[in-house]
Amino acid sequence: QCCVELGLSASARIMQEESNVRETEPRVAALRDAVLRGEWDEVEDIVEQLSCLPPPARSAVRFLVVRQRYLELLEQGRAEKALVCLRERLAPLHSAPLTSNGAAELQKEGTHGTCKVQAPATVGELSGCLLCATAEELRARTGWDGASDE
Repeated sequence: QCCVELGLSASARIMQEESNVRETEPRVAALRDAVLRGEWDEVEDIVEQLSCLPPPARSAVRFLVVRQRYLELLEQGRAEKALVCLRERLAPLHSAPLTSNGAAELQKEGTHGTCKVQAPATVGELSGCLLCATAEELRARTGWDGASDE
């Protein structure tokens, strides 16, 4: 990727061929950048466009993205917006069937490849997070690192 950014496309292509490691697909790179910027609407749009994900996995990823958004709203002390997110975005996603292609396991067991999924995983557990008085209490209750990954 660095070679491409420096204008060394031929060198990048040769390195990819020799190492058998491909540059990140542009949509995946855009997804990573949107996540790092906290642009959750953009993240959800990109997830919908990822053809590499089968529909059940896409549903599981959407749930994880919206859960992150919800936890960040709580961390920022925006409980009303978090409650709207929980009711209007998370609850409908969680009620969708997430059983084929390992999507439920992604959510329940906590691992899928190198992706570690942290608790809480259910809407009921997430609703309990509304009772946390501080960001520190939220992190302690959920085992979540927080938006800044402190």
